[in-house]
Amino acid sequence: MSVVRDADIIIAVSGMTLSLISLIRLFNLSYLEKEVRRFFLMVFGIVNGYCFCILLRELIRDRTGYVYAMVSRVVFFSQAFLSSFLTVLIIVFLLYQSREAVPYRSPLLRAAFLLWMVYVCLLIGNQFTGFIFRVDDQNRYTRGPWFWAQMTLPLLIMLIYIVILWQRRKRLSWKLQIAFTCYAVIPILGMLIQSVLFGVHLIALTIVVGTLVLYNQIVSDQMERYIRSVEENAQLKVDILLAQIQPHFMFNSLTTIQHLCRKNPEMAGKAVGDFAAFLRHNMDSLTVDKPIPFQKELKHVQNYLAL
Repeated sequence: MSVVRDADIIIAVSGMTLSLISLIRLFNLSYLEKEVRRFFLMVFGIVNGYCFCILLRELIRDRTGYVYAMVSRVVFFSQAFLSSFLTVLIIVFLLYQSREAVPYRSPLLRAAFLLWMVYVCLLIGNQFTGFIFRVDDQNRYTRGPWFWAQMTLPLLIMLIYIVILWQRRKRLSWKLQIAFTCYAVIPILGMLIQSVLFGVHLIALTIVVGTLVLYNQIVSDQMERYIRSVEENAQLKVDILLAQIQPHFMFNSLTTIQHLCRKNPEMAGKAVGDFAAFLRHNMDSLTVDKPIPFQKELKHVQNYLAL
């Protein structure tokens, strides 16, 4: 039994550590979309809370007494609540990533949320009946006759998740398809094994692994989008510069300045200054990453009109 306990503690501590590292990394990724950053803040907060519950339970497993029993009941309820809510949250994020116009109007999402509400009601009722699981006053855990409900309802929610993923797979990049598929397959395997095997928290392990795979794949996808956007912006700047310079306008300006050098040297000098300022503004626009001030752009137009 001590081996199982040690394994659960290692899983809990490792999950919390990896989640905290991912959270720190999250703040250093400036290219992430606002919604993606907010989503993973919630996800890693849930994973940390889930792993903390496992750690707390293992630390008080051998303690007896009513107080420890109450703590264990809260811990088991929190584990089931957080892990199931995480799946619903992933479904919302999947709909967002598939560019669903209004994700909250999806019938499948509503069905998943309804199942989750039923699940939460069963968990609340279990605190008084012990039909799903029971923790006696001596802090001993036993499965109840309705333990299957604790596994069946989350599995149904995951099946809805898989249906949504299949329906919207063509709207996702190949990296996102891999990410969301891994999150579907890995935790489901953990649920199926856990339903017949009591001991090591395989569900916790698969949730942590599935979340990290999802996180890394989406971060990679976001980075590729960012690099592609930077390259497109750079090309757009070049195109804008070429459009602004207009080679025939340059030739006409130089020809006019050549003519003015013979007829009106003073005006030629002013034209050279306007022409230099016009070219300088075009070249500077290639290295500017923020909006150009209105006064500067107005001056550029005045140089153009003067020429």
